[in-house]
Order: sequence, then C-alpha cells, then structure tokens
Amino acid sequence: MSSAALALALVVAASPALLPSEVFDDGASQAPAATLAPSPERFVAAAAGAQTLVTAAAITAGILVHSAPFASTGRPEPWVTTGALAVGLGLNIAVTHLAVPWLAAVLGRPTESSATRLGAWRSSRWVLIPSVASVATFALGAGLEHAQFGRGQGLMVAGLLLALASAVAWDVVEAVASWGAAR
Repeated sequence: MSSAALALALVVAASPALLPSEVFDDGASQAPAATLAPSPERFVAAAAGAQTLVTAAAITAGILVHSAPFASTGRPEPWVTTGALAVGLGLNIAVTHLAVPWLAAVLGRPTESSATRLGAWRSSRWVLIPSVASVATFALGAGLEHAQFGRGQGLMVAGLLLALASAVAWDVVEAVASWGAAR
C-alpha cells in the first residue's frame, strides 16, 4: 500500500506540469477564459494529466481492494483480485468518460460537455468490449486458480494484459473522440 500511495503522490505532484499554464492562474485552479482559441495541444496536455490522475486512482483502488484479504490471510484470493480489476477498470472508464469531454468543452470548444460526452460515447463505447472480455478472462482464470493452485494463472495474466491494453485504448479513443465531438 505504501508504494501505491507513493505512486499517487508522485503523479499528483507532477500533474500541474502536465496541464497548460492557463489552467493555473497565480496558483489558483481556474477554468481558462472562454476567449482561448481551440488548441489540440492544450487539450492533449490537460487530458493526459487528468487521465494520469484517474489511472493512478484506479490502480490505487484496485490495490486497496486486493490487499485487504491478503493482509488478513497471508495469501491472495483470486476472486477478490478479479473484483479489484473490475473496480479499477470501471473507475478508469467512468471518471475518464466524465472528465475528458468536460475538458474538451472548457479548453476552447464552444459546446456543452453533455453533447461532447454523447459524441465521444458513440466512438468510445466499442472499446468496452475488450474491457468486459478482460474481466471475464481474468474471472475464468480466477475460478480455475481458486479450485486448484497454479491452474488459472495464464488466463489471469492474459486478462490483466487485455485490461491494461483496453484501458489505454479507452483513454486514447475517449480523448480523440471528445475533441472531435466538441466541434
């Protein structure tokens, strides 16, 4: 848990450097003026900073869920690890879907964030298919692992790798679709 807290602290400390300077006027966190010209660079920097924070929070939540039974029994429980993966992936998807379209609307695109979110959803919802498949693959491996130690580890690793790839794909597609939908 201490390494997760350290990672989260490092990401939070580095996040102002990832955001454009217009977001931080005199140290205060204020939305930029509406007169800013639309800038993909500004949006990419803000989206990357927000997605980094969300990913760190999702990983931290997954680690906290995973570590509770491990601390009490001394061994990991595969079903709890499956829940931790689902919580982390779900948190990443939900918060990114709420935050990134808002950033596109705030950083120079004159549209409502709800319209931007709907336009982004039309493109990014297809990335949820591998996310669901990753949790299902991990759960299948967890079931095999729970029944007999060492039997489901391959499926669990495959599910974890697919979850990581789908989370990155979700973040990229959501950012690109949000910027395009904010026109």
